[in-house]
Amino acid sequence: MPSKNLFRKLRSLFERSEYFLILTITLESIHVVALRVNFEKKKIRIVKEALRQIQNRGEETIQTALAASLKTIPKRFREGRVVLSLHPTLATTIHSTVELTRDTPQEPIDNTDLDQRIAQAIWRLFDGERSRAAVKMGISDLEVALSDVGVRRVRLDGHTVLNPLGFKATTMAIELRQTFCAKSLMEHVRKLFPKSRSLFMIESGMAVVELVAHVEKQSPFLFVQVGISETSFYTADRSEMVYRDAIGWGEKEFFSALGETFAVDPVTARAILQKYLRGEASPKMRVTLEKIFFSELHTLGKGIGVHLGAMKKVYLYAPFALPPFIFSPRFAWHIASRPKILPAGDALITETLGFTVEGKTSTSDFFIPPVALLAFYFSSGDATMDSIAKRHARWLIN
Repeated sequence: MPSKNLFRKLRSLFERSEYFLILTITLESIHVVALRVNFEKKKIRIVKEALRQIQNRGEETIQTALAASLKTIPKRFREGRVVLSLHPTLATTIHSTVELTRDTPQEPIDNTDLDQRIAQAIWRLFDGERSRAAVKMGISDLEVALSDVGVRRVRLDGHTVLNPLGFKATTMAIELRQTFCAKSLMEHVRKLFPKSRSLFMIESGMAVVELVAHVEKQSPFLFVQVGISETSFYTADRSEMVYRDAIGWGEKEFFSALGETFAVDPVTARAILQKYLRGEASPKMRVTLEKIFFSELHTLGKGIGVHLGAMKKVYLYAPFALPPFIFSPRFAWHIASRPKILPAGDALITETLGFTVEGKTSTSDFFIPPVALLAFYFSSGDATMDSIAKRHARWLIN
């Protein structure tokens, strides 16, 4: 009688799954995950993973650690679709709309016209945003490379169309997504994956913004990404998605404050938080802990207030479990506009979008890798326009 393992292997042969390799790169670590994905069935299966800490910050160290982290990853994943989710100082993903005026509005848009307009839009956005990206990433303008470009949508005289060919219009507004990174990093990544089926790079925070925007549709929101030693702020309002700024406060500062209060090391400080989250702290201890949490999270609340503007909704992500009150009116009351604060977490992928994630992971937080995967999935626009964009951007990418 055939074994269960044989049935599993036979079934997997007929499933339309693809091989993906997701690399989440921060200044402190590199997390590599090999996935088999069936988008039709909305199934994500973890096959293999590797986590490597970066001891000394620096591009050379990141490149060395990146190469080392791939040693245990099967060849079929390295030659599949590769997606890199990068720290805000390593990549800059920009969404912007370039509006162009046609010289012959009475003529239908043909392939030549569309080709020229997309080329103009790509160059205008690249030339206008390169310096800002360089400052954000701490490199010179000459070191900035365009690693990815795509056409998200086109509007003719203010009306969105799936494909502009054959239409007449005076103005053509082209919404682009461009990702910049350092040339040296781009070159290194290409050497590591010379036979990959495709290579997609995106700023990690912007990938989350895109996912939330897909869910929220037209509602404006602020996205807050808590990192190890910094917190980044992004805003999204319709098609405009923008990185705003970062503050020098993050996971490390949160647990340092908790550790200093109780004179314990970071590991014990984390254990104290977990005990609080499980409801195992005494009433007196809960009061003490919440005073500490409120005091330390004041820095975060202040940052939210600065970047919120007139927006009423905030999505918050942290690589560790936050005290639940941060998502309640109790915390929002301390911010001037009293926004609704929502968690950006697994529920967006599993409950809202209906994907299932199977397999084991060694990390307590497994949100960023599938977000990067879905950023790739949702990035697919009109095949003709994307092909034109990538062809014209090739010399900028090279």
